[in-house]
Amino acid sequence: METSDWILVVASVVIGQLALLVIELLRGQLERRQRRIDRRIDFARESLIGLQDSIENVMRLMYEAHAYRQGIEPVPSELSREHSIAMGNVRRYSSRVDDDRVRTDVLVVMDGVGAAMRQHYATAGYPHEAGATLSALEAPLNRINNRIGELLRSN
Repeated sequence: METSDWILVVASVVIGQLALLVIELLRGQLERRQRRIDRRIDFARESLIGLQDSIENVMRLMYEAHAYRQGIEPVPSELSREHSIAMGNVRRYSSRVDDDRVRTDVLVVMDGVGAAMRQHYATAGYPHEAGATLSALEAPLNRINNRIGELLRSN
């Protein structure tokens, strides 16, 4: 074999090895990028489900408080504590959700819940007004659940 043939063989081996290294580097980058995308999708999914569960919990607790107030009984302090925690969870999950429609409707619901709470805790107590306020939240609650369902199905 001549020298030029040896040079071609060595050059081919070196180029082949370099190509394999580049392919492995690109594969590693693609895998890291896919893991980041998967983590973002998981975070979004967990946030949406957490928000949905937290809103459901807030509403359940509000209706429990409303039932107490219908009988003109004071709302138990434990129920008030649970409600505060649930409201905090809604705020936390809502801040993580990257959908303006959901976040806007969550604000509407939380404003309505706040109004119902003020009506319940007013000195004279307005349980009937609070009930009407809570009933008015049905439409934004449905929009939130429908939009979260759409977002979960799209991921």
